[in-house]
Amino acid sequence: MLKPIKLFILCMTLSLSNLSWAEINQQTLNQILISSGITTQVNQFPDLIKQGLNTATRPNHQIPESVINFMTSTVDDSILASEILEAIKLSIKDSLTQDQARQVQQWYESELGTKITLAELNASSKSAFRQILKESKNLLLNTKLVNFAKRIDTLYAVTDSTMDMQNISGAGIYMVVMTALHPSNRASITQYNTYLNASRKQLRAAIEQVIILSFVYSYKDLSEQQLIDYEVFLTNAATIKFHRAVVSSMNTQISISVAKWADSLMLILRQQLHQS
Repeated sequence: MLKPIKLFILCMTLSLSNLSWAEINQQTLNQILISSGITTQVNQFPDLIKQGLNTATRPNHQIPESVINFMTSTVDDSILASEILEAIKLSIKDSLTQDQARQVQQWYESELGTKITLAELNASSKSAFRQILKESKNLLLNTKLVNFAKRIDTLYAVTDSTMDMQNISGAGIYMVVMTALHPSNRASITQYNTYLNASRKQLRAAIEQVIILSFVYSYKDLSEQQLIDYEVFLTNAATIKFHRAVVSSMNTQISISVAKWADSLMLILRQQLHQS
């Protein structure tokens, strides 16, 4: 912890270094989120919730089609990509200096940064996912890339972050589906948590495998030097701060948005029961 005198010196230094510690402007924030692919990924999130909802409800013929369609339609009213993006911007502003933000921006707008971002976005598509599963055995034979992917996963806790997002989304969808099935009863998250705890190891292993395969598939066309350059960027202090700011704020806002959606939808479903 800094002592008072050190804090005073630090404040004096900061006051004389306005350029280095200037607040990140809105244009820089927008450009970073676009060039890094974060805007694209966040904009897809409401559709992922809809897909999860459809997957959870379609096999169950107890929920009428009209109710399923209504439940899906409410996602866009409560889970807003714009709110998630604003939360991310605020977190970046609080975590990075203007100079650090520029470092990150310059990388993502570079030729290699653009190439990698596009490859990562392409690897997240449905068609690419099918191709990844098809090529999984061959992809895992590339030990150099597999080890590279594992280092990224460890450095950025990608598997853990994905697990967190899965748990947040899954809990909301579970509560909504249970309310649709039994609107007269109060849905309890206990059963979902019991299932989650029982299958946590298997679920984590499956998610980790998909992440490693996705990384290997994304980077398979990169040269050895490009991989080295990318790892240098990933281990840069500004990049790590940027990533942590993005992930923490995104998961927090997603949790808020999913809870808001689930609570409002459960209330509507119960009200419809009383009116019928």
